[in-house]
Amino acid sequence: MLDRACTGPDISTNGHPTSLTSIAMNVQLVGTPSFAEGLYHSVCSVFDADACRLLFLDRGDILVAGQSGHQDLFGTRPEFTPMTLRMLLRDARTDGTVVSISGEDAPRGYDLNRHQRVIIAGSAGSLLSAIHILRDDTRLELRPDQIANLRQLSPLLHSLASRHIELAHKRQQSVAPLETLDQIEAFVAGTNLLTPREGQVCARILYGMSTCGISLDLEIGKESVFTYRKRAYRRLCISSQRELMMWYLDAYDRELSRAAA
Repeated sequence: MLDRACTGPDISTNGHPTSLTSIAMNVQLVGTPSFAEGLYHSVCSVFDADACRLLFLDRGDILVAGQSGHQDLFGTRPEFTPMTLRMLLRDARTDGTVVSISGEDAPRGYDLNRHQRVIIAGSAGSLLSAIHILRDDTRLELRPDQIANLRQLSPLLHSLASRHIELAHKRQQSVAPLETLDQIEAFVAGTNLLTPREGQVCARILYGMSTCGISLDLEIGKESVFTYRKRAYRRLCISSQRELMMWYLDAYDRELSRAAA
């Protein structure tokens, strides 16, 4: 996939870095908050674009994993739906990606003007995702060489985008179970591995409370906190707060996998 993209001409438009150079710079941004902005600039190195969104399908809903450019444009165009993504992927190439350009290879009625919407969609494992790009109505149609370069670079662009979405989604899932004390305490209790008091102490450790804070919150002595923690660690076959955190996240991931099955 990478070799194929590298065989094409390296172009430069409107002062942006050449396309391959810009895409290469994005590799180190994968998984960071700056990735969407970097991807947007990579797209702009191929053709003039005004807005870009990273989208993925999660449990039947289209979620936004990142965006850059003039986001108000998305409010003036048809909504990108799960059906849109699934229909696009029916025509995916052997590399798993599909490029849809309004008025070029997609119904002209989807947008009032030709070449104002560009979608690079694909699948990576079970992840269905897309780069949704919009251009202002005043933009000229894409030139044949720009379309050719876009199609050639699309597998590389989508590969980076899907990897970023995967990392960002995993990070979101790992943070979600630690949002509130009630959520943590309920989940720990639901594992049925600890006594109620042991679970309460471990939940507060996970939440970031100190021994003194746990003592005050549960209205027990600090020695009791030490005792319940020691018993809980023995039951879970762990010996540190770090291992408690790893146990909790692993248990949460297993629960998510069962729920999604």
